[in-house]
Formats: sequence, structure tokens, C-alpha cells
Amino acid sequence: MMQMLPEGLSLRRRLLITGLAGGILVVLTIVLAIPASRILFPSCLFHDLTGMSCLTCGLTRSLQATAHGDLPAAFQYHLLGPFLFAGAVAGVITCVMEASAGKRWVLRRQVSRLKPALFALLAVWLICGAVRMVIELAR
Repeated sequence: MMQMLPEGLSLRRRLLITGLAGGILVVLTIVLAIPASRILFPSCLFHDLTGMSCLTCGLTRSLQATAHGDLPAAFQYHLLGPFLFAGAVAGVITCVMEASAGKRWVLRRQVSRLKPALFALLAVWLICGAVRMVIELAR
């Protein structure tokens, strides 16, 4: 459950949060507006140079597939794409709540408990990338 902290946010902070939410929302809208079959960005420079996938290869297509509700394809393109999409949506919601209330919102349970989960997610991302590279080298 979320809880509002008693201290108020300055106008500058509220504008910054609003801008952040707007930026994330624009990216999510673009990802949703473009068909999942169409690639949003040019090909990966790392992949073009080495022939191997980088840590983010497939992430854009995974985000597009998630935005269009095709979770099996999203996980196939990149394992962490749906989780990143959910985090972006949660970030927009939190930013809008903070900007509109003028106060900071935090999880009722301590935010420090979230840090190990974020480090675990980063470790999984790095391990998945390393495994993908090893598999591609073995081919």
C-alpha cells in the first residue's frame, strides 16, 4: 500500500515529476501506436559489428509486443521487456500521483526492501545477456 509523506514538494520538483511522467507516457504511447510487427529503431550497432546480441537486443520489440498485449511474443523477444513495461506504467502512475498531490508517495513497507529486488533484476538481466552471448558463440 502506498502512503503519502508529510513534507510537501516544491513547485520545481512537481514540474520535474510532471515532465518525467509526460516523457515516459510519450514513449509508451509511441510504442503502443506503432504496430508490433514494425521495428521502431534501426538495427543494433553492436549486433551489426559483432554478430552477437547485446543486453538490450529485442527489448524494443518486447516493449511493443507487451503494449499490444502479446505477452508470449514479448517474452520471446526479451525476457525482461514486460517487467520494464510494467515498471514504466507504475512510474507514470506514481509521478502523476506525486505531482497532483504535491507530496511524495512511497510504499508503506520500507522502500529499502525494493533495492534487493532491483539488484536481483539487474543480475538476471546480465546473466540472461551472458547466456545469450554464449549460446550465439557456440553456434
